[in-house]
Amino acid sequence: GITHLNAREIASNFIKQFASILNEGGSIFANWRTRKDSLYKRGKEIDGDTFIIDEESHKGMLYYFPNLDEVEKIYESVGLKITSKDYEEFSTNDGNIINSWHIIEAKKV
Repeated sequence: GITHLNAREIASNFIKQFASILNEGGSIFANWRTRKDSLYKRGKEIDGDTFIIDEESHKGMLYYFPNLDEVEKIYESVGLKITSKDYEEFSTNDGNIINSWHIIEAKKV
């Protein structure tokens, strides 16, 4: 999950860098926190859907929460074809904390 720790442009650049070193047919697998996640809007918003988290467990960390369309555009813009889109969600602390991710696998074509 490195992608959710970085602002939109940085996350896009990470995917671009991965795409540049993949062999044709090579795959990349990444998770992206969704807006259903408990960390969403838990801090200072510094850019669209990008927050410096103020929750004690993630204090000071930078998180970007893209919607699925935004994630798809990032992959498409660097020439990667998404081969699998999944979603994972679970709760902790008696359901008070929601952990929610888009799980994406893509190939270089």
